[in-house]
Amino acid sequence: KKAIVLYRNILRQHKRVLPTSMRLLGDSYVKYEFNLHKNAKDKHLEMFFNEWDNYLNTLMLSKDGRIGRDLKEDDKTILSEDQHEKLIEFKENLKELVK
Repeated sequence: KKAIVLYRNILRQHKRVLPTSMRLLGDSYVKYEFNLHKNAKDKHLEMFFNEWDNYLNTLMLSKDGRIGRDLKEDDKTILSEDQHEKLIEFKENLKELVK
């Protein structure tokens, strides 16, 4: 139940604040992640829901076309090398989409 409410709220905020190209990417990613975690154990779901709640709050607080926030230094230090590389790749792909 919580997953469905959170999922729908995120998609609503995507529609409200994201440009079409970003919304298509964002909606696909949210769908992928929620499907990936639908059979996850409770200990993983707590962190999963917390992070998506944080994301939803970030979307809700977006102003003047600025969406998101910079990663905190603490966040950067816990990224694995693979996650760091994927983050860089994501940023590059996003820049291409927004052009």
